[in-house]
Formats: sequence, structure tokens, C-alpha cells
Amino acid sequence: MSTIHLVLALCLGLPLLANGSPKECMTTVEGFTWDYDENIDELIIGVDTVDLCSKTCADDTECQGYTWTNAGVVQLCYKFRHDLEGYHECVACSSGVLPHSLDGACVGEYNDILDVGPADNIEECINFCLETNDCEAYTWWDNTSSFINTCFLYGVCDNQRECEGCVSGRINYIFPGPNQCVEYMVLDAADRIVNNGGCGNYHVDDCYCDKIGRSDTSSDWQGPGYYRIISTAGSRLPESSPGYGRCGTYLSGWLRGEHPQDMYAEKKMTVCFQDADSDGNCYWNANITVTNCDGFYVYMLPDAPSCHARYCVVWF
Repeated sequence: MSTIHLVLALCLGLPLLANGSPKECMTTVEGFTWDYDENIDELIIGVDTVDLCSKTCADDTECQGYTWTNAGVVQLCYKFRHDLEGYHECVACSSGVLPHSLDGACVGEYNDILDVGPADNIEECINFCLETNDCEAYTWWDNTSSFINTCFLYGVCDNQRECEGCVSGRINYIFPGPNQCVEYMVLDAADRIVNNGGCGNYHVDDCYCDKIGRSDTSSDWQGPGYYRIISTAGSRLPESSPGYGRCGTYLSGWLRGEHPQDMYAEKKMTVCFQDADSDGNCYWNANITVTNCDGFYVYMLPDAPSCHARYCVVWF
């Protein structure tokens, strides 16, 4: 079963399964939107302002997010009712997400409560959560309850219980980057490091291959897809040849060219696989895509073109 690592808490509604923080997320964004599905979503013509578009979404219990645009003669408001996917640029547009309503009051451990404060209405409670680090959810008690206009902030709200006079919700965030920076598999085998000789001396039992469905498939290889390198061995693919018979394989894989430097830039590149006689040139090669995810790289990697061949890693 594939292991998918999801990072950045609740960005686009994704749970936190790897180290991350919502500090790079936001609830509104300029110049970006999501894919529109005419079978589920709704387009409203003639909505004069982005605030009205936001309110229209808030009044729709199924609305996950909205985009307002003034690119043409008529202002348009898009209401998204499906999971927000396909994050991409748009012209003269503003987008936002709204809190996801929860049934009942948040319950959990004492440490789950981040803060408690007065709030005259639910809007004040939501803003209190947005301004508090690591706040995932909130429960606001109105003036009919025993807590009387009080807002509880939570780092975790996995469970709720029925309540009178309370309103709860979970904050959604927009992650300003491509989906692969949030959802990826991991290369974490320590023997991928470039200074590991592996099977260079034809010790076949120590040879590994990045090709699915073989008895010698690398332990961390799950087939073609997006990968981040998270390992004691390294953090990225090397930009020069480590030589033949390195990284626990015969044909050592390295990146031909420099990683993309701009944030969220995607670059089509080539991985070369070094054999005993190619002297730094490509004996085999693979076409890949590299994405700069603001502090780390994610690679769209295919199966290695031959065995034994493997992607090497290096610290940077």
C-alpha cells in the first residue's frame, strides 16, 4: 500500500501527516482559482463585489470556496462545492475559502485547547482562530449557554458532542503552490547516499532497483509518481555523476542540470544513469519534472529504465 505524505495543516482541507505549519497558508488569495466543475459548482453572473461573492458562498452550506472575477464586462462569482483541486492562475480574480462547519462542540484532551477568550459573535471567534498560531478549529458559545459569548480555540478537533448554544467549525486554508508540494511519496532509504558503494564490486545481494514489481526493488520505491527526499542520507538528487556502482546499485542516477530556483517553478529535466564506461555521460536516461516547493524539491520520477539502476541522493 502506498504511503502518501501530506503536509501543511489543513491546506485545501488536507490533514497533517508530516511536519508542517499553516503559516504559509491563507484564507484568501489574489490571481488564483481552482478547476470548475459545471456539474457540481455554480457560476453566478452580476455579483458586484468580492464580499458579496464570499457571502453567497457562506450562505450555501455545500460551498467550499469561491472566486470573484472582474475580468470582463460583467462580474462573475464562482461557487465551488467539491473538494478544491486544480489550483491555477486566473486574471483579475480573488478567491477564498470558508470555515467548514462541525456538528456540536469540540471535545478532546486539555492540551488540545490553545486559547479561550470573549467573542460577541461567531465572526469574532473565527478571526480569533485565524490570528492564533496552530489554530485548527473553534467552538463559540452564545449568550444562551453557560459559557456566555466565549470562544474556545483548538489545535485538534477530531471529535464533537451535541451542545445547546454553540457553533463550531474547522478553518480551511489555501496553499499557494502546486498540489505535488502537498501530496507526495518519500524516498528515505539511507543507502541511496552517493558515497555508498553498494554493489559496485558485483555483490548482487546488495543491488537495488527503482523498478516496481521486482524482488530487488528498493524498499522505498512505490512506482512512478511524485517523490520528496527525506532521509538521513540526503535531501535532493545530485547534479553531478557520483560514478559507477554507487548508491546501492550498478547504474547510479543523477540529475543533469541545475534545480529550478524560483519558488513553485516546475522544470523538465533528465536523470542520467552512469555505467562503467560512460564516463559521466548518460548510458540510460529518464525524463523527469522537478518542482521547487519553497524549501525542498519534489520530483516526478518514472520507473528506472533498466535494472540495476537507481536514483541517488545527496545532502545540500
